[in-house]
Amino acid sequence: MHSTTGQKQPEEQNAFRNLRDLSGPASRSFADPLYVLGLITVSIFAAETIVEVFAENGTNLPEALLNALLLLVIVFPALYVFILKPMRAYIAEYDNTLNVLSESEEKFRNLAEKSPNMIFINQKGRVVYANQICEEITGYTVERLCSPDFNFLALIAPEDIETVKENLRRHMNGEEVPVYDYGLITRDGTRIESMIATKLIRYRGGPAVLGIVTDITARKRAEEAYLERDEELRAIIESSTDGILVVDSPGRVIHTNRKFAEMWRIPDELIMTGSDEKLLNHVLDQLEDPDGFISKVSKLYESAESGFDILFFKDGRVFERYSNPLMLKGEVSGRVWAFRDISERVKVEEALIKANVEIESWNRELEMRVKEKSDELKKSQARIIQSEKFSAMGRLAAGLAHELNSPLAGLLPLIDKYRRKAENGSEAFNELTLMFKAGEHMAKVLKDFNSFSRDDKGDLVELSLNEIVEDSLIFSASQLKHLGINVIREYAEGLPPVKADRTGLQQVVLNMVSNARDAMPGGGEIFIKTGFTDDGNKVKMEFTDNGQGIGEETLDKIFDPFFTTKKHGDGMGLGLSVSYGIIKKHNGEISVESTQGKGTTFTVVLPVINT
Repeated sequence: MHSTTGQKQPEEQNAFRNLRDLSGPASRSFADPLYVLGLITVSIFAAETIVEVFAENGTNLPEALLNALLLLVIVFPALYVFILKPMRAYIAEYDNTLNVLSESEEKFRNLAEKSPNMIFINQKGRVVYANQICEEITGYTVERLCSPDFNFLALIAPEDIETVKENLRRHMNGEEVPVYDYGLITRDGTRIESMIATKLIRYRGGPAVLGIVTDITARKRAEEAYLERDEELRAIIESSTDGILVVDSPGRVIHTNRKFAEMWRIPDELIMTGSDEKLLNHVLDQLEDPDGFISKVSKLYESAESGFDILFFKDGRVFERYSNPLMLKGEVSGRVWAFRDISERVKVEEALIKANVEIESWNRELEMRVKEKSDELKKSQARIIQSEKFSAMGRLAAGLAHELNSPLAGLLPLIDKYRRKAENGSEAFNELTLMFKAGEHMAKVLKDFNSFSRDDKGDLVELSLNEIVEDSLIFSASQLKHLGINVIREYAEGLPPVKADRTGLQQVVLNMVSNARDAMPGGGEIFIKTGFTDDGNKVKMEFTDNGQGIGEETLDKIFDPFFTTKKHGDGMGLGLSVSYGIIKKHNGEISVESTQGKGTTFTVVLPVINT
C-alpha cells in the first residue's frame, strides 16, 4: 500500500545538508584540505574587502593590509564561533529531527498497516490517509478513499451523519470528543456497526483528525442477544406468581419483581432505594416473629446453603420462603429469595383437618347405624330366603298343577257318568262316588296350588333403585368376599323412584350377582352401576363382571327356561328366565352383552314414576 503522507522536498534537504557540510564539525582537523581551502577563500575575500574599504578612506596600502590582517585575526574566529558553529549545531539537530520523524513515520505506517482496526486521517473534510484494512472492510481502494473527489460521508449511515459532522466540528474547535458508535456503510451497501476513537493532530503543517474505527457488529449482536435474553428473563420473573428478591453480597438489591412488592406491601420509592436493609426494616412489623426472621436471614447470608421456612403474619397471611445462593464463577455473589403466598392453601388444609375430624365422627356414628341396619338386613334376608322357598314351592306347585289338571279334568266327568249309571246304594255306586269325591278333592288341591303359585307383580311401591341394589348385596356380601370377589359400586345421584315389587327386584339383583359370581370361580370384580338411559326417560342397572364370558352361540338362549351352561346338578336354568319375567311384568327390559374370555354385562331398564 502507498501512503499519501507528505515528504520533504529534495532541494530543501540538500540546502540544509550543504550548510552543515560548510560549517563542519568542531573536531575537524586544520590539516583537512577542504577546511583550509575554505578558510583561505573566506580570508582572501575578507582581506580584499577590508583593503578596499581602507583605500576608499585614504589609507595607504601597507597600512591597509596590516589593518586587514589584524581584523581577520579578530573577525574570522568570531565568525566561526558566533555564526558558523551554531549554524552547524542547528543543522545537525534538524537532520536528527528528520531522522526521528522518518523513523516515527515508518513505525506509524507499520503499526497502522498491521492493525486489525481501520485507521485514517481526515484533513479539511477529506481522507488523506487510510490503512489497508479500510480497503478490505469498506470495499473502496485506498487510492479512491484518499482521492480529492471522494465524499467520506458516503461511508456513514444516514442517521449518523449529523453526529459525525458535529464531532468533526468540535475537534476543529479544539474540543475532546469521546469514543462513540455509528453505522458504517460499505460499497456494497452492507451495514457495519462501528466504534470510532478520534484525536486532533498536526499533519502537513495543519490540523487533522486521526480516527481509529473498530468493527463492533459481533459485539452489538451479542449485546442485543444479551438484552433480549435479559428482557425474557425479566418477563419470566415478572410473570411469576411468587415474589422474587435478588440481593448481592454487599446488601444491594439487584432485582425485584412486582409481585414481591405487592406481597410485602412495599412502596415503589422504597424499592427504588436498592437497600436490602431498608426493605427488611419495613417488613419486620408485619411478622409474628420478626426476631426469628432476622436470625434466619443472617445465618443464610453467612452461608452458601439453601433455605426454606414458613412465615406467619400478624394479619393471618402465611408465606413460604425459599432461599438459594447466587453463584457466579463458582463463588457466592449474593442470594435469591422467593416468597409464595400460601394463605388460601393453609385455610383449605385447616378446613380439611376439621372435615376429617367430622368425618371420623360420622364414621363412628355410621358404624353404629350399619350395625343396626345389619341386624335389620339379617331379618330381611331371612324373609327373602323364606320368600324364595315359597317361590320354589310355587313353581313346583305350578308344574304339578299343569301336569295333573288335564287328566283330572277328563277323568272326573267319566267317573260321574258311570256313577250315575250304577244303582244307588250298590257297591259300584258307592265305589264310584268315593272315586268322584277323591277326584274333586284333588281338583281342590290343584286349585289351591294354582292360587299359591299365581305369578303376579305383588305389592307395587315406590322404590329407590340404589337402595334396592345396596340392600340386595348385603345378602351375598359375605359369600362374595369369601370367594375373592370385589364389588365396585357406582350409584348415580338424583335418580327418580320406580314403582315395583321389592322382592321381585331384589330377586333380579341377586340373580344377576349370582350369575356374575358363577362366571368367576377364581375370583374377580363385579361392577354395579346405576343411572339414566340415553334418552333420560328411564333408569337402568348395569351388572358387569370380568369372568369367562358367554359364547355367541349361547347368547340367544340365555333367557330360556331350564337352559343352563352349568353341569348337571348345579342349577335348573330358571334364574335368568325368572328375572326376565319379573322385569317384563314391570314393563322393563333386560339385555346382555358378552365377549368370551373378557366378561359379561347385563343391563336392566325400568320406567320411572310419572309426576
